[in-house]
Amino acid sequence: MLKLQPSKGFSSLLQRFSRLSVNGQYFRVVREERISTLGPYRHYDARSEEFEYVNLLKMCAKKKDLTKGIGIHVHVATCRFLEHNVFLGSALISMYANCDAIEKAQQVFDELPICNEVTWNALIAAYGQQGRYKEALNCFGCMQSRGFYPDAFTYSCILKCCSNLKILGKGHEIHAQIVRLGLLETDSVLASALVDMYIKCGALEKAQQVFDELPFQDRFVWTALIAGYSEHGLGAKAITMYEQMQSKGFALDAVTFICVLQACASIQNCTKGEEVHAQIVKMHFLDKDRSVGTALVDMYAKCGSYDKALEVFDYINTRDTILWNAIITACAQLEYAEEAWNFFQQMQLESFCPTTVTFACVLKACSNLKAQAKGQEIHARIAKDHSQEHVVLGNALIDMYSKCGALIKAQKVFDVLSFRDRISWTALIVGYVQHGYGEEAISWFEHMQSQGFFADTVTLSCTLKACGSIGALNKGEEIHALIKREQFLIADITVNNALIYMYAKCGAVEKAYEVFDGLPTKNVVSWNIIISLNAQYGCSEEVMLHFKQMQHEGFSPDSITFISMLKACSVVGAAYLGQNLHDKIISVGSFDKAAVANALVTMYSSCGMLIEAHELFNKLQEKDLALLSTLMLGYSLLGDDQSVFRLFDNLIEVNMEPNSVDM
Repeated sequence: MLKLQPSKGFSSLLQRFSRLSVNGQYFRVVREERISTLGPYRHYDARSEEFEYVNLLKMCAKKKDLTKGIGIHVHVATCRFLEHNVFLGSALISMYANCDAIEKAQQVFDELPICNEVTWNALIAAYGQQGRYKEALNCFGCMQSRGFYPDAFTYSCILKCCSNLKILGKGHEIHAQIVRLGLLETDSVLASALVDMYIKCGALEKAQQVFDELPFQDRFVWTALIAGYSEHGLGAKAITMYEQMQSKGFALDAVTFICVLQACASIQNCTKGEEVHAQIVKMHFLDKDRSVGTALVDMYAKCGSYDKALEVFDYINTRDTILWNAIITACAQLEYAEEAWNFFQQMQLESFCPTTVTFACVLKACSNLKAQAKGQEIHARIAKDHSQEHVVLGNALIDMYSKCGALIKAQKVFDVLSFRDRISWTALIVGYVQHGYGEEAISWFEHMQSQGFFADTVTLSCTLKACGSIGALNKGEEIHALIKREQFLIADITVNNALIYMYAKCGAVEKAYEVFDGLPTKNVVSWNIIISLNAQYGCSEEVMLHFKQMQHEGFSPDSITFISMLKACSVVGAAYLGQNLHDKIISVGSFDKAAVANALVTMYSSCGMLIEAHELFNKLQEKDLALLSTLMLGYSLLGDDQSVFRLFDNLIEVNMEPNSVDM
C-alpha cells in the first residue's frame, strides 16, 4: 500500500471531470464524500481509486451520460488501469451498452489486455440488453470455446435470449448444463429465468415441471409462473397459482399484483380483481407504487367497469404519463370517447406531454366517436414532426380514417408510411370490409401477401368476411386451404367462425356445417352464426334445436342470438315461439338493447300481432324509420288503412322523412 501526502492527484482529477457537466454534481459528490470520510491526509490505496471509477461509470450508465463516460474511459486508459482491473473493463462495457453504444462496448472488450468470466458476462449482458440476442448467444459460444466457465449470471442472460428468440432447443441444452453444474439449487434469479424461458417458448407444462422440482421457491419464481400463465391467456390458472402462493405465505410484491391483475383482466374476472384491489389497498401498494394503480385502471377497463377505473385514477395523486395513457385507453376501450378526449386535454393542461401511446389511444377514441375533425386535428399535430411516419401512429391514423369512412385519407397515410407492418395492412383491409368494399379488401389482401407479409387471425377473418359479403366462394376456399397449411391456425376459434360465416353467406351450407362440427371448442359467436344461417333459410326447427344445444353446453344467448331467433320466427310466422323468446329477453335484460327491441317489433308485425308490435314500438326511446315502415306494412297487409294513415301522420309530426316504400 502506498503512503502519500494529501491525494492531490485524485482530488484534482475529480475537479477536472467536474467541468464536463454544468454543475459538476457527480464528481463533486464523490470528492466531498472522500474528504469528509478520510480527511485531507490519509493512507491511499491506488486500487481504491480504480474502484471509484467503477462507481462513477455506473452512475454514467444509470444517467445515460455518454460524454462523462468517455471522459472517464480516456483517463483510465491513460493511467493504464485497464491492464489489470477486469471490473473497470466490465464497467466500461456496461456503461457503453447502457448509453446505446454497443459497438463501442465490443471495441472495449476486444482491446482489453485481460479477460475473465466477469468481462464476458458484461459483454453478453450488453448484447442482451440491446435486444441483440443472436450476438449474445455467439458471445456465449466463444466464451465456452475459449475455456471460460459460465456462472449463474451468464446462464440467466442466455436464457433470456432463448426466451426472446423462442428457441426451445437451445433452452433445453442450457437447462441440461445448469442441472449438471447444480446451479438451480442456490440461485432464484436463474430459476426464474429458466421457468420464464419455457413459458415464453410456449412449453407451459415444462415450466410447471421445473417449478415443481425446484428445491426452493421464492416469490420471484412464483411471479414468473403467474405472469406466464397470464400471458398465454390462462388467466384462471394464473389466479389459482396466485392463491396457492398466498396460502404458502410468500410475500407479495408490486410485480406479483400487476401479473394477477393482468390475469383477472384477461378473463374479465372483475370479482377477483376487486379482491386483489382490496389486498393492494390493505398493503398500501396503491400509495407506494404507481404502476400497480395503472394495472388496476387497465384491469377495470378490460372488465368493463369504467366507474371503478376512474375511482382508482382519481385516488392517485402523483400521476405520470403512463397513468394518463391508461385512463385514456380505458375510455377508448369502453367507448367513452368524449371522456377520452377530455382527459387528453386535461393531461396537457397539467404539463404532461402526450406520447406515441397517448396519440394512438386518442385516435382510437376519435374512431369510436366517428369524430374525423378531431382526428384530423391530432393528425396535423403529429405531422409537424413527421410522427405520422411512425408505424404505430400511422396504423392508428389508418384505423381512425377507415372507421370514419374516409378511406382515401386512410390510403394516403398508408402510402406515406416509411415502414409498414402487418397491422398497417390489416387496418386498411378492415376499413374496406367495414364499409362494404369487399372486392377492394380482397385485392389488398392479395397485395399484402405478394409483399411477403403473413396474415394473422384478424386479417384472415376480415378477408373471409369480405368473401362472404360478395359471394366470392372460390377465394374463400383458397384462404381455407391457406389456413389448413398453417397448422397453428386450424384451432383458432376466430378464424373458424369467419370460415363458417363465409360459407354460410356464400350458400355453402354443408361446408359451413363441416367447419362448425369440426370445431374443437365453440363459443357464442360460433352458435350465433349457425343459428343465423338457419334463420336466413327459415329453418325454425333447426334454429330452436341449436338454441337449446347452445344453452345445454353452457353458453348464454346474447343480443345477436335473440335477433337471429326472432328473425327465424318472423320468416315462418312462429308467434308462439316469439312470445317465449320475448319473456326470455326480458328475464336476461336484453330488451334495453335497441337492436333486440327492434327485432321484437318486426317479429310481432310479421306474425300479424300488430297490437303487441305497436305497444312495443311506443315504449322505444328512439323510433327507427325502418321499424315504423315495418309496422305500417303490417297494418296494410291486414287492411287496416286507418292505422297506416295515423302512423304516417305521426311520422310527419316528428319530422321523419318518408321514403318511397312509405309513400
